Amino acid sequence: MGFIHDASAAPRPSALSVLRKGEALGFALAAFLLSLAVTVPTLGRQSLWYDEVLTANVVATGWSDLIADRLGRGHFPTYFMLLKSLGLGGASEAMLRLPSALFMSLAAAVMTVLALRLGGRIAALATLLLFAFMPALVYYGQEARPYAMLLFFLAIATMPLVSLVRGTGEPKRLATAATIGTVGAALAIPAGIASVLIMHLSLILSGALRLPSRFRRPLKLHVAVTWIVIGLAALTLVQAVRTISGERGGLMKWQYATGPAARIAEAWGETYGFRVNSDIDRFLPVGWEVLPSLVFCALVLVAIVIRRRDPAIRLLAGSAIGTPLVFLVLGIFTATAGRYMLGMLPPAIVLAGVGAAEVLGRPKLRRPAALVLGAALLVLGLQALDATQSDSRFDWRSVGRFMAENDVRDVEILTNNSVAPISVGYYLPPGSEIRWQVARPPFQEIDDLWQWARESETAWLLLFFRGGEVPDQVVAGRSVCRFPFGLADLVILTADPTTLPAPLRGCAGN
Repeated sequence: MGFIHDASAAPRPSALSVLRKGEALGFALAAFLLSLAVTVPTLGRQSLWYDEVLTANVVATGWSDLIADRLGRGHFPTYFMLLKSLGLGGASEAMLRLPSALFMSLAAAVMTVLALRLGGRIAALATLLLFAFMPALVYYGQEARPYAMLLFFLAIATMPLVSLVRGTGEPKRLATAATIGTVGAALAIPAGIASVLIMHLSLILSGALRLPSRFRRPLKLHVAVTWIVIGLAALTLVQAVRTISGERGGLMKWQYATGPAARIAEAWGETYGFRVNSDIDRFLPVGWEVLPSLVFCALVLVAIVIRRRDPAIRLLAGSAIGTPLVFLVLGIFTATAGRYMLGMLPPAIVLAGVGAAEVLGRPKLRRPAALVLGAALLVLGLQALDATQSDSRFDWRSVGRFMAENDVRDVEILTNNSVAPISVGYYLPPGSEIRWQVARPPFQEIDDLWQWARESETAWLLLFFRGGEVPDQVVAGRSVCRFPFGLADLVILTADPTTLPAPLRGCAGN
């Protein structure tokens, strides 16, 4: 009996193309919605922290003041101008953070489609889950700062660059799209320049210099245009960087007190370590985050080793491995932080997705690998829940509300936290007329604070204790009022409680 092939039963190439596009759209939508589902419900749960307060304050100013302020502090105004154009001056915490949640979810969608192309459905599924549950991405998807915007533009750049190094697609269009992504990433935040640099250096690792000329020329033009724009934009920041570097705490000099090892460990823990700041360990016991972290790193290595001949994998590996190496070395000599390394997470996530597809695609490994990956995913999901519920930002809102409700105004407050004046001030009603004196180690000894308190007839202190107490000689026979706010205490020392605002006159001895 001869085999009869029914051509009408097989999808035509155009139909297959439609099916693939539909599948890609489905995965992209799933990634976008899952990421939003994790971040949006708790967007407004915590008060703004200091950097977010700076965002809120500058977005509420005029356009010229916004641009001058951001350039004067060594930042590109791109993200802040976007928030202002959306009418978010004076918006709630949740609304100020919503653009970041959207940018992070869009980045998840783009990278999930890339994972689908490189590793199939398993890789895409792993990528969308990792994007939704990785603690660092949950945190920065809920922060009114430009980091999520950075990841979105890096994703926009990565997709066409992968096609270019593979020698597929229309080169000029791909190069144009890649340029939009790299320029957008660099102008989102200066740290993005480092991510773009490492991405472009990774092009060499991917074999881009050996591409046919019709791909190589647009790629070279893309690189040239990107760095011309970055160079011109960076000129606007030169004077600001010089000025800030001369300030006592400028360019994050406060980090030097922690030492390079501690800074490196903190940066690693925040990114590949899956650590949650101020982890309440409610859903996942302390230390268990090491399981998904190790599995994640192992999957990245699996993808790099097994698919090492694939130029796309080599391109992604350059960012995933090169970024931490560069910043770990920089961390020995200068200030560094995990958020500066976020650009490596999207390519690392795609590599982990490809690694999962490779492992599960081997029949002998499928069952044990599925058990390990399932357990790691469960633990990671619990860690993501911890990330949404942990109070990783100090509650300045409660301090401001207390002072407003108790009519605290026209007083001088002494504190050992340099960000308190701006952070508390954001949550105070206009006309409060609060004055501040700050002593912040290691640049100013806290003993200066005690001296100021002794010299004040009624002393108001907002103290971040680290386990200490107000010395007896500072109290000096005065009545003590103490109001706890988590990591901080508001302490009032007064010889005459009747001079306090009416709601607080009975507080002595608290």
